[in-house]
Amino acid sequence: MKYILYVGYPNEINEIAPSGICYTTRFEKLKLFDTRGSGIIDNLYWRAINKSVFLFEILNEAGKVLHHSYIMKKSYKFPFMSNCDYMIGPSVTSPEHRGQGLYPFAISCISKKVMKLDNNARLVALVREENLSSSRAMLKAGMKDSLKRYEKNKMKIYYEVQKRNEA
Repeated sequence: MKYILYVGYPNEINEIAPSGICYTTRFEKLKLFDTRGSGIIDNLYWRAINKSVFLFEILNEAGKVLHHSYIMKKSYKFPFMSNCDYMIGPSVTSPEHRGQGLYPFAISCISKKVMKLDNNARLVALVREENLSSSRAMLKAGMKDSLKRYEKNKMKIYYEVQKRNEA
């Protein structure tokens, strides 16, 4: 399975707000046994590979989570990341709220939060090649396709896919 690497700098991210939705946002450091996001098992996994994991959520007026994204600082799991990189993802928008601009809005909000943490920050995200809606969201938010492609090896470490020379 191939992944596209998207990159962006917080000052280059488009400011986007979804229309027709009343919402609040929350950006917090993930606690060890937190049950929010994708659940306690996923949270333990992400905390095991990185102590600096944040959770960004978009909630409706009733407090229901419409979207959540994990954000993490440089991790050994992603050897292509530099020390000032923040990885966005995995990210999930609830099925009934997809197509309403929540993911590009989330990237916009995350970029502002990350800029407050680190002036030299760069945002990165891996998106499966076949996930066209996430790719469109990245581009809409102002992220750029790095033209690099990655795959996972058996140990789930990502590595750059070498392009074949065409003769």
